[in-house]
Amino acid sequence: MKGKRARPQEDNSGSGDEDYEPTQAGSSSQQIKLSTADIERKAADCVQFLLIMSNRLLPIKKADLRKNILKEQKEHRGAFPVIMKRTGKILDQIYGCELVEVEIGKQKGYILVNKMGNTGALAHLEWPPEDQPKMGLLLTILALIFMQGNTINASVLHHDLKKKLGVDVEKSHNVFGDVKKLLTQDFVKQLYLEYTKVQNTEPPEFDYKWGTRAKHEISKKEVLKFVSEIYGMKPELWKAPYAEACAESGPPDIEAEAVSSSEEEDL
Repeated sequence: MKGKRARPQEDNSGSGDEDYEPTQAGSSSQQIKLSTADIERKAADCVQFLLIMSNRLLPIKKADLRKNILKEQKEHRGAFPVIMKRTGKILDQIYGCELVEVEIGKQKGYILVNKMGNTGALAHLEWPPEDQPKMGLLLTILALIFMQGNTINASVLHHDLKKKLGVDVEKSHNVFGDVKKLLTQDFVKQLYLEYTKVQNTEPPEFDYKWGTRAKHEISKKEVLKFVSEIYGMKPELWKAPYAEACAESGPPDIEAEAVSSSEEEDL
């Protein structure tokens, strides 16, 4: 994820924070105490590592963080939760990012979710120009999944993409490249999509669902507004999606935004 970030600045919130204290780690026979300065330094290293790795949009494994930040120093491993807590505060207060713990297969890991300027379905995310068409395709796929009750059969999705967008998942695309790989591997690894086998199907069938990153980064309310504007319909006419979007974050206020936009144009 590549989001707009605030300029780094000196952060003194670590001192005097009752939730943030140095810790002791190691076996009972060998207690190694990390000072406040040690934890600040390791948290700063952790922040930089996460920011660099997050630009690839891949989740960062907890094991990789331990290896790169604690440098395999077993006597310090007990300090990891404190370091990560401090890391989360720095990311939130200075960079406007939320540190989210996720499952990566059978392992634990982290993703960064940009919290700054979160308006519009994907407006709060700033993608490199070369990735923007792919993110447009992703938003369309997420909308189709949501409007189908949060699960869509792969054959149905592939048919809709070909019919509505002229995108054939079985053929290379001049913009998206290998579309099938993009959907079933790249977006899955980035945790935007889940691609799972349907039980007791022969030949095998697969379903798509929203992935963990999509659930944190993208609002269903904004997706419903996106779909409603495309079809020129009021969002409440989509009964099930509307109820779900309202339960998540309140009613989509399309009419209010339309009035606001017209007033701005008059100015």
